[in-house]
Amino acid sequence: MKTSTKYIFLLLRLITILLALGLALSLESPRPQRLKMLLSLFILLIVSIHGKECKGIKSSKFYPLFFLVDILLLFIIESQSKFLLNYYMHFVYFILLFSTGIQLPRIKGTLINAITFVLSMVKFYKLLQIHFSPANLSLAIFSFFTALLSIIIINYAKHQAEEREKIKGLYEELRSYGSKLRELTIIEERNRIAMEIHDGVGHRMTGLIMALEMSKRLLHKDLTKVEELLQHATDTARQALTDLRKAVDALKEDFPPQMHAIHRIGEMVQHFELQTGLKIHLSINPSQIQLPRVVAEAAYRIIQEALTNTAKHSNATEIFIGIEVRKKTLFLEIRDNGTASEAFQEGNGLQGMRMRLGNLGGKISFFLTSGFHIKAEVPLSSSHADSKERGDYYAKN
Repeated sequence: MKTSTKYIFLLLRLITILLALGLALSLESPRPQRLKMLLSLFILLIVSIHGKECKGIKSSKFYPLFFLVDILLLFIIESQSKFLLNYYMHFVYFILLFSTGIQLPRIKGTLINAITFVLSMVKFYKLLQIHFSPANLSLAIFSFFTALLSIIIINYAKHQAEEREKIKGLYEELRSYGSKLRELTIIEERNRIAMEIHDGVGHRMTGLIMALEMSKRLLHKDLTKVEELLQHATDTARQALTDLRKAVDALKEDFPPQMHAIHRIGEMVQHFELQTGLKIHLSINPSQIQLPRVVAEAAYRIIQEALTNTAKHSNATEIFIGIEVRKKTLFLEIRDNGTASEAFQEGNGLQGMRMRLGNLGGKISFFLTSGFHIKAEVPLSSSHADSKERGDYYAKN
């Protein structure tokens, strides 16, 4: 409970107990010696009830046991009464019932209240033994169900409060998860855009550089070829700018519906051959391939990245690309005839390939043979692939 509410509760409880004990004492009309004894027990009870609110006691694991001390003190005080039933003292039991139910966790509070309930009913048992009458029986039954109902109400209220706290905790947890999900979505989108820039713009810029390099070498030898290369370089630069704008604007598709990625592989290979002078052998089996769009685009990007890496890092003159569909699986193989280095590290490009296929349930391997060798496979029946539209697309060799 809030600090202000807590202090109001403690103050009201103190006033109510003092009033009840004062009335009980006036009803007793004790002699001086017995008055001192009762006053001592009253003070001890009040100190016990409010003393356990100290931080040291409240944080102790024995804190619930101090509520039992309160009940036992009240039971001792009641046993010192000259009346078998002092209604004012009996009222203090109800104060302790509500105090225990409010301040302790539901299970512990219910157990201690059960003990309070039993001790509060002892005097009624004695009353019926001494003088059994319909009036006393009615009084005992009334007191029994009043105390029992109080415990049930307290337990129910506490249960509702705990459920509200659980719901509040779950709500906060859900908000936290939502915030983390938004952060992950932003990170994922950033990575996707970075990958698109790397795969699309990076590939085109590599082709552009290669075309310009060839133009320099042919500048004083074949002006017609130089003009053709410069025209392709201009077209490539424009397309790279378009790809960059698409990536920055976070467009979802690089390819219009009528032009599927697998259909553009042949076109990409032809342009890359012209820009770089590399000889590229493309084999697609069967020529009529049915692929989910997301798989076709992944294949396109992987081939694009492989071509870019060969042009940038290899002395290869030929590249062999094989695309085949068998048993509902796409198999992709890319190799060049360059000189293999002793070791290589997976940079952003190779890591991007692995991530693309991993997201589709596929796998990819890199080898160093006579040149650089890539093998990849993607199941066409994976849940990721099936979530996209399917269609028949034709790739020109």
